[in-house]
Amino acid sequence: MISRRQLLGSLALAAAPLQLASAQGVAHLDKLWDVIIIGSGLAGLSAAVSAKENGAERVLVIEKTPLLGGHSKFSSGSFCACLPTNVDAQGRKDSPELMGEEIFEGGGRIGNIELIRTLAEQSRSAYEWLASMGVRWSGPFIPVGAVYPRGFHAQAPLPGFDYVLKVNRTARELGVTFLFSHRVLDLLTDSKTGRVNGVVIRGEVGQLKYLLGKSVIIATGGYTEDKALRQKYDPRLSPSLTSTANPYGRGLDTATGDGLKMAVAIGA
Repeated sequence: MISRRQLLGSLALAAAPLQLASAQGVAHLDKLWDVIIIGSGLAGLSAAVSAKENGAERVLVIEKTPLLGGHSKFSSGSFCACLPTNVDAQGRKDSPELMGEEIFEGGGRIGNIELIRTLAEQSRSAYEWLASMGVRWSGPFIPVGAVYPRGFHAQAPLPGFDYVLKVNRTARELGVTFLFSHRVLDLLTDSKTGRVNGVVIRGEVGQLKYLLGKSVIIATGGYTEDKALRQKYDPRLSPSLTSTANPYGRGLDTATGDGLKMAVAIGA
């Protein structure tokens, strides 16, 4: 079992070459970026790798903390994928249609069915994509609330941490630029079209920078640490409740809803 101290030490080592690379690129932050990504969890890292794989040359990931990974590095890493080899106890084969319907039912039939279908149909390609970056899978198992054995884990003591490291390594190999300890304060928009075309950031010493990007991706996670916002949407979530990232209430949960708040402020 890896200790919290060992985990944070490993993350620091993993982030070190990225911090060096970003420090070398700070002088060029005023250039136009093809893609600016806010947040360095698995969503942000995946977006960065995908952008590079699809032809973007200048890709920047901005992280408000000194370390990459967000909540993803603490995740238990359960991953659902619809594979041709998935069969239930009666020998019936799984399918994206069955997976989508099961998700829809599990959510009380109030989810966005088109997004659910997209998730189910692309789950196999996501599984194979992570495998191509070095993730080694164990499973399948039957996830809670499911019928078909479509659950998988990385073959690692901390699966979420493993995903972060593998995708991070690929991002570095592809030349993604990382900027740590910089908080995005606001989204820039075109005065004529209203389209998001950049971000305002603040660094460690308080200076503001305006970065322009052809595309901006918000991958900042949720708002478990913003207790007022939690109660706004569900009054049952009292301030005494802690999160999985900070279960004892004595640490730091970085999920403060920054990206969501900025998006809502411009009409999302």
